[in-house]
Amino acid sequence: PNYDSRNTALNSTYGASGIRRLLVIQNYTKAYQYAERIGRRPHSILISINDKRHGGSGGSVGTASRTSFSTLTMLHEMGHTFGGVADEYTYGGSHYPLSGARYRPNVDTNSNLQTIKWARFIGKPGFEKVGAFEGGYYRPRGVWRPEKNCIMKSLTRGIGFCAVCQEAIVKKICNYCNIRYSFSDFLRKKNKKEQFKPDKKDQNLNYKSDKKEEKHTDTSNDKTDEKTIEENRNKTIERKKSADEIWGS
Repeated sequence: PNYDSRNTALNSTYGASGIRRLLVIQNYTKAYQYAERIGRRPHSILISINDKRHGGSGGSVGTASRTSFSTLTMLHEMGHTFGGVADEYTYGGSHYPLSGARYRPNVDTNSNLQTIKWARFIGKPGFEKVGAFEGGYYRPRGVWRPEKNCIMKSLTRGIGFCAVCQEAIVKKICNYCNIRYSFSDFLRKKNKKEQFKPDKKDQNLNYKSDKKEEKHTDTSNDKTDEKTIEENRNKTIERKKSADEIWGS
């Protein structure tokens, strides 16, 4: 493939597997060394790549470029890296064996609502959007996803994780925190929350889009005063609230 690499700290590279937007790093050892400076081995790593072109990837180490819609990209890639969920769009990855879908909770080659992977959601109050929608795991036919819309299908303003993807994330959190997961508790808590919706300032973006991104503005040299610190603290609180809504906690 025609890799577009840069001599950076982690050797960031566009064009992995011949896909132009597939952005990866090549120095995984150094990525873990950086992350472990927090004092322990992290559960997940997401690298913010300082480049204006749209790109990202999931896996053992996730990546996302710095664009006007990078928040959506990061959420999508963390769905892979942390939640272990699959892509739900229908193009660009047919080289991945269909057999891989069996290991992902949000795609299935079976469309029977009685036996599909997420059958437990079917008919439950508050989860009327859950069904079997054809198209997913890079294929337009023969694979089904739980909901019509999900951030794993497209990066679109106002669309977050579907119920099945949210459950996968909650299960992972419970596992890391040594908390027993309860499906009934998940249903109860989810019905008390509205689904997470990204900020309105984030642009709509079909993951296939090659539209020109907005100009990136570097604010790394801006002066920081007490007012800015307070504003950043408030934003952090709001982001935490948004995270709580994603996870249904």
